[in-house]
Amino acid sequence: MIGVFALLIGVIIIVYSSSSLSSNQKRSSNTSSNSISHTPTKSEFSTRTPELNANPTSLTSKLSSIQWQLIFKDQFDSNENDWDLGLRESYSSSIQPGIEDGKLYFLLKGKTDKSTNDLRAAGNTTYSDFVLSFDVELIDGYNSFPAYGVFFRQTGDRNYYGFVITEYLYGFFITKGPTYRTIIDWKMDSVLNPNDVNHITVVAIGSEFALIVNEKTLEIINDNELNTGRAGIYVQTSGTDDVLIEFDNLKIWVPENSSQNTDTPVPTIKSTISFQPITTSTASQKPPNIQKPPTMTPACEFDDPNYPCN
Repeated sequence: MIGVFALLIGVIIIVYSSSSLSSNQKRSSNTSSNSISHTPTKSEFSTRTPELNANPTSLTSKLSSIQWQLIFKDQFDSNENDWDLGLRESYSSSIQPGIEDGKLYFLLKGKTDKSTNDLRAAGNTTYSDFVLSFDVELIDGYNSFPAYGVFFRQTGDRNYYGFVITEYLYGFFITKGPTYRTIIDWKMDSVLNPNDVNHITVVAIGSEFALIVNEKTLEIINDNELNTGRAGIYVQTSGTDDVLIEFDNLKIWVPENSSQNTDTPVPTIKSTISFQPITTSTASQKPPNIQKPPTMTPACEFDDPNYPCN
């Protein structure tokens, strides 16, 4: 029997901004070269199958028992958090981020239909238990099947979870070294705003995750493959049309008095988390007039012979 669960989570002091920037404005931004080196590990996945739509009562109880503190926030009025804004380019695409008009934007220019992605971390702090939220809007490039969202618990370059959305769909996956696994293949939900800002929240406490879009809990998952790591922005393109994606209002909360590993001091910005009922998703089937992106597969990586873009 399918029931309606309640998960209590929300973040106060959320400021939405819907101003748009044109693609032409973005093309003139920082174009300095920045390569990525990867050292893939050969670790294997455990034999344990991730538990989907796990018991929300457990996660709700843990959330309500924790006192949270806001330790990272960025409204992208400047690059005070020292984001990596270097150009990453290969034969198949170029990806140029920048900060302009209060947004962190990504301009993705595909040269082939090969799927390529990019990850930019919110500093070098590693997070175990956290609440992370941000706003994201796809401005242009719908025909290239862009995916965008968040990665977290990243160790090295190829070990991380990824929660991504498209115009109408969402998915969740994990990479460990050379191995890739889709935990939630593309699903559709009407809560996604195809032509507007989407507010994304990820809750991670131990092995339990809540994936929330626009205050609706889409999935509750139990998976223990990765325990801690960096978090940040994920973007991907799978076509030749230019893609423009904008991010704003990024915030990360951790439990008070938690020990977070960082290479630089992180100022503590006191805040609170308020609670409101959010129902879990009963995602519908994709209607026939919506073209579904390709099945999630490992994207190629820049400057890495182990994951070539060819």
